[in-house]
Amino acid sequence: MPGQRAVRYVSTDSTWPPREVDINKRWQPSPELAPFTLPASIDIAPVVPNPPPGWKFSYDEEVNRRSQVDVDPFKRRSLGSWFSHRVKTLRRRSKITQADVSNSSSASVKSSEEKPPGPTPAEWRAFGYWARPKINGMFVHNATPRPNEQELAPEEVELQFASLLGPEQSPHPENWRAQLSHPSLPPRPLRWPEPPTTPGPPIPTTKLELNPFLQHRLFGQPAITFDLRGDASVVFIGDFDPPWPNPEQPAVLFETDGSNGCQPATYPGVSELRIVALADDPLGRFLWPFTIVAHHPSLPVLVKDVIEGIIANFDEFMTKEEFYGLSDGRRDQLMTTYWSRVFKMVKGKIPGADDGLRRTDYLGESRFFRGLEPMKDGSGFVLFLGPSF
Repeated sequence: MPGQRAVRYVSTDSTWPPREVDINKRWQPSPELAPFTLPASIDIAPVVPNPPPGWKFSYDEEVNRRSQVDVDPFKRRSLGSWFSHRVKTLRRRSKITQADVSNSSSASVKSSEEKPPGPTPAEWRAFGYWARPKINGMFVHNATPRPNEQELAPEEVELQFASLLGPEQSPHPENWRAQLSHPSLPPRPLRWPEPPTTPGPPIPTTKLELNPFLQHRLFGQPAITFDLRGDASVVFIGDFDPPWPNPEQPAVLFETDGSNGCQPATYPGVSELRIVALADDPLGRFLWPFTIVAHHPSLPVLVKDVIEGIIANFDEFMTKEEFYGLSDGRRDQLMTTYWSRVFKMVKGKIPGADDGLRRTDYLGESRFFRGLEPMKDGSGFVLFLGPSF
């Protein structure tokens, strides 16, 4: 795990709020708001440092307050001076009022052209619950049926639930028949219909709404984070190593192949999602732009597809041309990162000295996911990375 401290985490259905199918009850839609806050959203009081010795404030608060109180338009002014000041004030107010009317009318026109409101938190979650419902303590693949499957009779549906548990209660999620019809199962949300067989023109990324788990945050913890050297299953909600010990707030597994990871990556759903830039890249141009494709034609690109695509892209080897195209200083940094990596445990094994340069080595310590933002020209998304906290 990254960082020097041991990470304590809980393996749980971390979809917020947790949901599990009860075959004896009819499925109820998710509430609009989660009953508790995501770890990544907890507010932290700002740290205000003491001023250095000898440093003085740029203004005296008492003097500043007194000068504001003493401002009186009738004081130390003649009647003519006051009358002139009053006329100017009324003219200025008239101009401001006219400008407000103009701005409000243009704002109303603009608001009518804005895109309709996006999904609520409950609607994002609803798709994940449908695609990966949790039944008998395990996630099942419910969104992608096998080809040429016959519809089951009601008594066969009941047997499907029972088939998930084998001898000694061993889990068998592979026995599940996708998209069964049963009152206890969540329906497919209407917000994300099946993609058309013939894809339409690409939607500019500025017109898409990113899933909240993928959105880059300017302040605070990321919604999710993961090490680009690691496995797609090792993703955490918030940061996996908080800067202070907190036994009440352990790191929470994201469950990439569960209900969280199977939420759509965007609204409207897309069959392809392109990442074309790396934030704060000193080269000014991204060496490895890539396209993430939905893993099934009946589904849009999911959050899990984005996570797996990012990790796969940066796990590729670098070419000699890419290496020698870097500056001397950048090559030195890359080699330092390489020799540090190859003798550490990565994905359950030690790569060894002859592993070869990978794209993650180019990233140095800034290899932890921080989110995505759309390019201003709508051509794709910008990937934000950072060091471990």
